[in-house]
Order: sequence, then C-alpha cells, then structure tokens
Amino acid sequence: MNDPSITRPLWRVRLAFCYLTLAACLPYLTLKALWLSGADIGLDAEAADQMHSAKFMVANAVTMGMELTAVLVAFTFTYPFGRRLPAWLVLFPMWVGTGLLAPIALGAPLGMLVQAVAGGSPLPG
Repeated sequence: MNDPSITRPLWRVRLAFCYLTLAACLPYLTLKALWLSGADIGLDAEAADQMHSAKFMVANAVTMGMELTAVLVAFTFTYPFGRRLPAWLVLFPMWVGTGLLAPIALGAPLGMLVQAVAGGSPLPG
C-alpha cells in the first residue's frame, strides 16, 4: 500500500474483494484447465466425448481466458500498478464483458416474466 490516497481500511476492503474474486474464480478456472488437459471430471461418457471435440476445446479456452481477464481486472483495480496501465487495456475487457452479459442480464428476467404471464414454465425443460 504505497498509495497515499488510499486509507488502510479502504485498502483492506479492496484487497479482500480482490482475493474474494480470485477465490470465486478458482473452481471455474480449475475445471476448465482440467477439461482442456483431457480430464473427464464432472462429465458422463457422452458429454466427455463432446467436451473433447475441437469446438468445445476452443469454447473452453475462450471462456477460461475471459475468466482470467476478470481476475486480472480485479487485481488491476486493487494494486497501484493498475494506475500505470493505459485506460484502454482495462476498459476494453470490461466493455466486452458488459456486451456479453447485458443481453443475458436484461433478457432473462424479461423472458421469465413473459413466460409467467403467458402461462408457460419460466424454467427450461
């Protein structure tokens, strides 16, 4: 904590959120790393065959990269080295993440509401 603009209690809160983010992402990253290395953990035989196809390997690598980027952005917002990075390097992944999540975050509740009003089940099935 070499930044005089950050008080010690605020620094501890930022540090806690940073490492909480890392802890929350570790199970996902571990599972993706295992699947990319050929493990069948959490998969039945049919799903394992599909998971090791080229399409799923690329999808797993991309989503693992996105998760790693989220962890790096959390560290960038926590530690002083983040202030030395160009803004676009931090903003670009945030914009991409927002663009990917916004349709889901906005569409899922609306879709469930429409399903509830229309009389269908809001859960896929």
